[in-house]
Amino acid sequence: MREVYNDTIKVEITVPYVPSYLAFREVPSILELMRRNTSVYQPQVIMVDGNGTLHTRRFGLACHIGVLLDIPCVGVSKTMFAVDGLTKFRA
Repeated sequence: MREVYNDTIKVEITVPYVPSYLAFREVPSILELMRRNTSVYQPQVIMVDGNGTLHTRRFGLACHIGVLLDIPCVGVSKTMFAVDGLTKFRA
């Protein structure tokens, strides 16, 4: 396996972190990175550090990115939200 595309940007975060509203802080930077990709290699799926539908409001960072870019997006979060009784102790 070999890397076919890599890009980074340095951003100044001007929106404070508010629990359950991560997307409003992170989405602009992610969209900028995706728009900069003019290579022939375009992602078929995106993985982000945040929740998707397992979010307290059922629409986390992964959902926002997936809808805005029209690309399947998977949320891989460090924090397990308790949604409909689903917890890290009970599946």
